Amino acid sequence: TDLAGVGALAAVLASGAGVGARPLPPAVLAFAALLTLTMLDIAAPLAAAGPAAGQALAAWRRLTETGVLGDHQPPAAPAPGMHEVSDAAVHPPAGQPGRRRECAWACGRIEIRGMVAGLGDQPAISIGRLDLPAGGLIVLTGPSGAGKSTLLQVLAGQLTPMAGSVRVGGADPHAVGYTELVAHVTPVEQDSQLLSGTVADNLRLACPDARADELLDALRVAALADDVPLSARLGPGGEGLSGGQRRRLAVAQAYLRRPGLLLLDEPTEGLDRGTARTMLSNLRSALPGTTIVAAIHDRTLDHLPVPADLTIRLDRGRVLG
Repeated sequence: TDLAGVGALAAVLASGAGVGARPLPPAVLAFAALLTLTMLDIAAPLAAAGPAAGQALAAWRRLTETGVLGDHQPPAAPAPGMHEVSDAAVHPPAGQPGRRRECAWACGRIEIRGMVAGLGDQPAISIGRLDLPAGGLIVLTGPSGAGKSTLLQVLAGQLTPMAGSVRVGGADPHAVGYTELVAHVTPVEQDSQLLSGTVADNLRLACPDARADELLDALRVAALADDVPLSARLGPGGEGLSGGQRRRLAVAQAYLRRPGLLLLDEPTEGLDRGTARTMLSNLRSALPGTTIVAAIHDRTLDHLPVPADLTIRLDRGRVLG
């Protein structure tokens, strides 16, 4: 959009300067230049229309499937490899540590075959064959624009591949029911959304009936317990917290969900080395059966507390090793 606008403005000014058969009169030149700049201001926000529309559609689906809009859909049939779970398994009696959602598929082996994915018609990543171990810590690394975030979106079921297949524990994350998907697969994006209210309010978005001790445990896992109390009030978008604290609060929300597959997009960005290592080490210890896939930039690889079970290097949408 910016290049098109600059090109159009350059063409207008060149015409006014006498380039071409019929130069523009001064008054028309001024009007044309201002009109071009105005159109650029109008067109610039349109570049974000596609992602915004996708986010709005996802929010609409969440509202309709929870019955808020009076259009509740019955849950989809279990995907291959899934099994029914009793309420006691999802919410253990008081006094038992943790609230583990049992799910055989989400924490299983990840298999990618001939996958091509991207926004619109432009591929951002192409992977011929890739296998990720179940229950391990897998690190995706590479420079900005390498395709790390795109791969996480595909694994989260947020972005449908243009070609090829993705299987998590034998199940296609793009074919399972929405409720089943969000119950067992948790992505933590680079800029997670927080709401006005207390820290406890935001944590309970992930687990509405969590006890106070569970909320404190989530802050401890995210290396945030010594920095922010549960009663601290936040403004819109997490106003009142630093960027690193907002990121850790999103990690604490993810931990409360006890997912089978946890997808972290640049979780250590904005954190010092010690804090980053503590948070990742706590996560690995607190979620021993969870498959954790973390996209980490080259410059922060030394933030890992222990060697990853598998490190995948991406560059220009291709797997290097």
